[in-house]
Amino acid sequence: PRWCARSASRATRSPLHRSRGASSGWSPGRGRLVEEARRQGFSTQTLLSLDLAVDREGRINDRFYERVMFPISDRFGQPIAFSGRLLPAAERKAKEEGRGVGKYVNNTDTPLYHKGSIVFNLHRARLISRDRGRLMVMEGPTDVMAADEAGFGECVAVLGTALTVEHAKQLGNMVGSTGRLIILLDGDRAGQ
Repeated sequence: PRWCARSASRATRSPLHRSRGASSGWSPGRGRLVEEARRQGFSTQTLLSLDLAVDREGRINDRFYERVMFPISDRFGQPIAFSGRLLPAAERKAKEEGRGVGKYVNNTDTPLYHKGSIVFNLHRARLISRDRGRLMVMEGPTDVMAADEAGFGECVAVLGTALTVEHAKQLGNMVGSTGRLIILLDGDRAGQ
């Protein structure tokens, strides 16, 4: 939700970064988002139901910690969820320590967000894809942002889930019968 992006920025004292329209921020964890949301009057139940917080043995903690954060928006551009990416140095350190951590952590399904039907950047890519007659499907937000910086604004990401039938129908409808749907997933196990 929109309040969360503002709250996260205040709680972390880090400005949101914009890459040609795509926003990002930093989530330090350690309860800062939960603390700021409570200060603004949001209930623990709201934070839990939106998967912005988790209950760990009765203790409510931030869902995202030490990650670069990307808001996931609905087709109208309203933030409905988040994807958080671990920085490469932190990922290497976790591997060296034998901790299994995912490069990306995304919100789980919530009343607003359904992984199998939402793609990252659809609200921005839809008009560009119509003009160019193609839509490119990638894995994560950083792939889409890098492509956008290189002039390919017609990119979306499936956010760590398989390309579902629902995704394919929605994206196929966007490009129509004359457009092209180009799948550009990583060559690793997750991309297969």
